Amino acid sequence: MMFKRAFILAAALAASSVASAATVFEPVQYQYRTVQTFHNPTPQYYYYGGSDPRVHEYVAKYYDCVQLGPNTPSHNFVGRVPLTPIVYSDCAPYMNLSTYGYTAVDAQNEANASVPRYFRKRDLMNARIVLPDGSAVVPAQAEPVYIPEPKASAAMTRPAATPILIIPKRMLEKPAPAAAEQKVVLAK
Repeated sequence: MMFKRAFILAAALAASSVASAATVFEPVQYQYRTVQTFHNPTPQYYYYGGSDPRVHEYVAKYYDCVQLGPNTPSHNFVGRVPLTPIVYSDCAPYMNLSTYGYTAVDAQNEANASVPRYFRKRDLMNARIVLPDGSAVVPAQAEPVYIPEPKASAAMTRPAATPILIIPKRMLEKPAPAAAEQKVVLAK
């Protein structure tokens, strides 16, 4: 019974060490949350399906400065929650498109459209980000990295500059001795 428990424990430890070096494929992300700061005590959610990091910087500055106002003390902030979700797009960056009828579904569609559709897994694995613990993460919008395979190298032996003489094997073999040449000794 003790041996069985030790075997199960060893198998669990071996499985956990293999799992720590796993490759994780990130899902497509289109919902983001603002960072909680002194001026922005209540984080807000917004939707963005593009890939421009400047939009995220703009949203952080917008919620940190414009929402509260530069002269509004943060302790008077009651927590204003927008009635419609805030949606940004690469088509019109830095504009809240929810006032024009864009929804979170539109941001999701834009995010899904930016994911590569056809790739070889080997090329997508070249775009992975290796973390310090040995595991790897492949972002959803990662562009496959094509690494060309090495070309076949030339033969290592140099061809002979002189003609090669080919001798058939039958000419190299010694002829079998004839029956007359064989000596037979009889013992009496």
